[in-house]
Amino acid sequence: MSAIKYIRQNKEWIFSGIGSTVFVVLYEISKEKGFQNIIGPIAVGTVLVFISNIIFQLIGFLKRKDFYVYLKSIVREFLDLIQGDRKTYVKTKYKYNSFDLHEEYYNLSELLNDFVCYNQGKIASYSFELSELHKMVKNELNSDNRDLNKLKEYCINLMNYSIDKFKSEVKYNYNEYVVRYFKNRGEHIPRMTVKAVSKNYGLIDLFRLHKRYFTNYNATQNKGFVHIFSTGKYFLCNNIPLAAYNGGYYNARLKNIEVVKYINYLKAHDLDENKAKHDSTAKKLWMDCWVNKGIEDDKREVKIDLTPEECYKSTLIIPVTLINNEISDHLRSHFEIPKEELSQNEIARSIYAFLCFDNQNVNYFIEDIDVKIGYLFADILSL
Repeated sequence: MSAIKYIRQNKEWIFSGIGSTVFVVLYEISKEKGFQNIIGPIAVGTVLVFISNIIFQLIGFLKRKDFYVYLKSIVREFLDLIQGDRKTYVKTKYKYNSFDLHEEYYNLSELLNDFVCYNQGKIASYSFELSELHKMVKNELNSDNRDLNKLKEYCINLMNYSIDKFKSEVKYNYNEYVVRYFKNRGEHIPRMTVKAVSKNYGLIDLFRLHKRYFTNYNATQNKGFVHIFSTGKYFLCNNIPLAAYNGGYYNARLKNIEVVKYINYLKAHDLDENKAKHDSTAKKLWMDCWVNKGIEDDKREVKIDLTPEECYKSTLIIPVTLINNEISDHLRSHFEIPKEELSQNEIARSIYAFLCFDNQNVNYFIEDIDVKIGYLFADILSL
């Protein structure tokens, strides 16, 4: 190998601080005084190591294809900062630069791709299996030698499969995709429930990870559900304590009288919600705001010790509905979904479930982002 070729292949090492140090040390050894003056060159070489590493890192950074995009985004962020444009900033726990944002977009697109792909197959399988189970019911029902015991068995199989499979798939979607979506938002992942609407605005838990307390209350006892029934749109409350204190939020599990005590304590001790998280008295007062009636064996009422996540401060509720979808007239007629502008009763009748998220921190949800993702989850799960 020629000397020039060797130098080209090893130029970064040769001209780095390490290479310089080696050359200087060898030169000093070759002199008459031998090792006496080695310490100085080593010190100089060490400094050169750091300088050369910085230079090579800088050169590598400047050679990036997206450097122009990065520089452009930094200039824009600076100008937006001067102009006071708050939309420039990502409202999360962490600050992002352009390269981090690219990674976040990549992760989100990958998550949505995985979510839709997984559920495409599961929805197809779900529909097919239900159709086969329903066919067994229909054939037995239309048989000349109808066996009522078999018919009962087929009906139970159909019902159990439809419910159990739905619950297991919602659980998988929560653990695999909802948790992935919120994982960088903070230390506490939001809880998720799916509630169906029964007659006279009653609510039924179709899915809940941990069923510890009674939820058999009417939808009209919750501000979020009332809002959705009257407008057909999502409900978001990012500061439940303050909203309840001002009369803008109510919930069958929340004791608004106790909320007043909690807010008054914060005011008296000059605490905001961030400081309240570290104040033992404030934490106890907030947990006292929630009804602590639980269930045992799915029927017996008992008192329970509430956990912080059960005493949430932010909530997002998405309606599961076909109001705004392009659907056939036959399907619309069957489910009594009106076409034109809806009255309040027609809106309520057209909503058959709720996808609910809540978190124990205030200002947790980002409205212009999380609502769209929430609708995506709700629309896919509704199928």
